[in-house]
Amino acid sequence: MAIAIYLRLSESDGDLGVDGKNESNSIENQRLLLHQYIEAQKWEEEILEYVDDGYTGTNFNRPAFKVMLEDAKAGRISTIIVKDLSRLGRDYITAGDYIEQIFPILKVRFIAINNGFDSDNHSNSNMSFDMAVSNLINTFYSRDLSKKIRSANKARWKKGINSSAQAPFGYKKDPREKGKYVVDAPAAKIVRRIFDLALEGRSTSQIAYVLNEDKVPVPSVYNRLHNIPVRAEFATAEHEMLWDINKVGVILKRYEYTGAMVMGKRTGVTIGRTSRKTQPLENCVVVENAHEAIVTKQEFEEANLVIKTRRKPDYKIGYDFALKSKLRCGNCRLMMRYEANTGTDIVNCEHGTKIGKHSSCFKGNYSMKRIEGIVLYSLNQMLDTMQWLGDKGEKVTRRKAESGKAKAHDISKEIASLKQEKIRQYTRFADDLITKEAYIKIKDDLTIRIEELQQKMKTQESEVMAQDKLREEAVEMTNLSGKYSGAKILTREMVETFIDCVYVYDPENVEIVFLFEDSIRELMEEVNDI
Repeated sequence: MAIAIYLRLSESDGDLGVDGKNESNSIENQRLLLHQYIEAQKWEEEILEYVDDGYTGTNFNRPAFKVMLEDAKAGRISTIIVKDLSRLGRDYITAGDYIEQIFPILKVRFIAINNGFDSDNHSNSNMSFDMAVSNLINTFYSRDLSKKIRSANKARWKKGINSSAQAPFGYKKDPREKGKYVVDAPAAKIVRRIFDLALEGRSTSQIAYVLNEDKVPVPSVYNRLHNIPVRAEFATAEHEMLWDINKVGVILKRYEYTGAMVMGKRTGVTIGRTSRKTQPLENCVVVENAHEAIVTKQEFEEANLVIKTRRKPDYKIGYDFALKSKLRCGNCRLMMRYEANTGTDIVNCEHGTKIGKHSSCFKGNYSMKRIEGIVLYSLNQMLDTMQWLGDKGEKVTRRKAESGKAKAHDISKEIASLKQEKIRQYTRFADDLITKEAYIKIKDDLTIRIEELQQKMKTQESEVMAQDKLREEAVEMTNLSGKYSGAKILTREMVETFIDCVYVYDPENVEIVFLFEDSIRELMEEVNDI
């Protein structure tokens, strides 16, 4: 297995070296320190490098960190080394969870050099007091930093400089002046049309119908067609990305179309977390005449009269059913709506119902009882397969792993023998029994052979690890299938354990995606290979 070095530099560290700011956190300095540490320990394992350059430490939603964690789960990493705890993260609770629970479960050693922390040298399961204090300081630092960034942003906003990553639909970022918008003519034409339809007295649903009838692209599709970067991937199938009352309402509610810059519309609920809440316009920073207007303020106010605000109910009914959060429409790929207040349990595609004739989704209702029956029948068949395959796969993978270990042992013995031969040949040379030229040739030949065998040993050990992992999955399959096999009722626990998603295309066409499909495929290949 390899040693992982994790390097992180946040955007707030982008001015390292300016006004005496500490440069020790730079990626290059972190890399140098970690490599020096590994060399001092005389470790010879492969070194894997994971770099998150420009990512905050207040949360763990970082690409390189996620890849490193997946590699650790796959058994590719034995040790993770960081410069100090703040490079791992500045959220002391989550960082503590990784150090105290997740890394030990994955059997990964964790080292924070400047903190003097090595998980292999700590006798108890809890972090030391010094580490806890260090973690807490990192969190306080992040909160203070977040407040400073927020204050700096507000100062920029009041000068009419926006800090948004993406311009509102209808505008694009000004290539000549940072923090400013210019009108994107084709998109602005769509925005203008939406306001014009509203000014004619059309409701949001009527406006959506007209736009879909004329095949006007929604913002996400427009952006893709014009190579404009988007901030998120959408679950909706592309052919079902259509206008609805929500999309029309978003356009009509954007005060930016009057030429005003509106910033601070969403604020974090907790420092370091991704949870955010929307602020009312009066709590935002609004700078009038910041860019060219698409509509006048009077037109904006009159158009907004078509948006009828419905009073939210004082209570909300939460429905619990076995397939909750697993049911999606097979056509649009969006979550289906469950209704239990009609006398019978039914589900339907809310997207298809709202869009109407422009959507290809099935518009009727599905019987939840029928869908659950189909899922239960398919699941029981899968459990029978898993039970047989788990038992068979456990035996096959154990036999292959034992065979692989035996081969690795033989290779190890041959390597040891060749190393002894190198010593013997050196002794012969030292005793003048062979010439220097002969000794060098023999030594080089032996070295090449040893390196070939060492590479062969690594391959063999990797195959053994893969078989061991498959055997563990086979045992888990046997245990789980035995626990639930022959079930008469579909339960939430069964769904969470075995089912990834259920796509409903029409009353007779249901696709079930099981969680163990990859493991089943890999085990089936091993079983068929014998």
